[in-house]
Amino acid sequence: MREKRGKRAALLFLTAVLFLNGCNRGNTEQGLFWGGEESRTDWQTAGSDAAGESAAALETGENRYARGVLDSREQEVYDRMAAAVADCEPSVITQGVSEEEILRAGEALRMDWPEFFWLSGGSRLNTHTLNGIVMDITYYFEYSMGKEELPAAKKEVEAAADRLLSGISDSWTDYEKVKAVYDRVILQTDYQEGQNDQSMYHVITKGEGVCAGYARTVQYLLNRLGIFCTFVSGTAEGGSHAWNLVRLDGDYYYLDPTWGDPVFSGETEAPKDFIDYSYFCVTSGELFRTHQPDGQWELPVCTATACNYFVKNNLLFSGYEKERLQQVFSEAAAEEKADLVIRFTDSSVRSEVMGQLVDEKEIYGLLELAAEQNPRLVTDRIQYLESEAWNGAHFRLLYEEERT
Repeated sequence: MREKRGKRAALLFLTAVLFLNGCNRGNTEQGLFWGGEESRTDWQTAGSDAAGESAAALETGENRYARGVLDSREQEVYDRMAAAVADCEPSVITQGVSEEEILRAGEALRMDWPEFFWLSGGSRLNTHTLNGIVMDITYYFEYSMGKEELPAAKKEVEAAADRLLSGISDSWTDYEKVKAVYDRVILQTDYQEGQNDQSMYHVITKGEGVCAGYARTVQYLLNRLGIFCTFVSGTAEGGSHAWNLVRLDGDYYYLDPTWGDPVFSGETEAPKDFIDYSYFCVTSGELFRTHQPDGQWELPVCTATACNYFVKNNLLFSGYEKERLQQVFSEAAAEEKADLVIRFTDSSVRSEVMGQLVDEKEIYGLLELAAEQNPRLVTDRIQYLESEAWNGAHFRLLYEEERT
């Protein structure tokens, strides 16, 4: 596995704000409260609380989701476009279809085919008319590399994909496969804006890119494993963004790998290889608090929770369950994890649990018992973040060698 190259910024829990990586680099700190570094003698509290399903389309065309929601005329154009792009042809000439239908087919192609990494986002139309009657319309593609470069580039992509998928067994559950791909893409990728940063090629071979590159890489790798995954575009907190829709055990979930790779600000070292699972297999309701699809395609309503990371790992709390909290803190200490993230079913539960842990200082008792699993665990000081946006809490566990 490629070593993750330098973090964009560092983590300082006392004054830091956690920025979720995305094509939108705006006010992603909204709803996050840093409680800072706490001690028995000086405890500062955190901040206060504040479309119809198209399931049949999902089964169409070997994981080619967008093709399935096109009408028959658009599908014909789409298929001709796919054949042209595969051969790096400069254009396709169409007859009997409108400009709108042609543009829809082109957008569907980009949504469905991450492996067409040489196809850029640009295109143009040339409409040929005779006596005011449209005779034909030519759709011109834009490519990021020439046909002669493709054989070598495709080999690079295949080699990188084989490396990222190495060790994933057919005996694994689909959940385990999705999590492995999610983790590996995040750990090998740095969020970097630049030329062709939207393409899978730059993420999978160079470990650099932005949201569309992250999402297309996850889509490509999961499709290779036979797991349904498609590309979704829209906005997140007001800026353009892209993420994924996956199907696990017959249910649909949203997945945002870019926001799983957070940027930290501050002056101390960021957590090594930290992965955020706040947007791993979430429902439509959870996602739409911060994300909004562009509405171009009908998407299924995601309501299942069985494969949500916090549900799957017993980290979702519906009340102040002290014994279970003790268990997760002790397990984290035993494995010497620096970061422990838990989630709550709603804001009232979050307020209740954090009130007991923080206001009533019961977290110190949890730390003292957890230290039985690892004597180096610091028991009189902890750092934490509380989030309104996803009803969660992020604890930074400290160990003796980290104390200053």
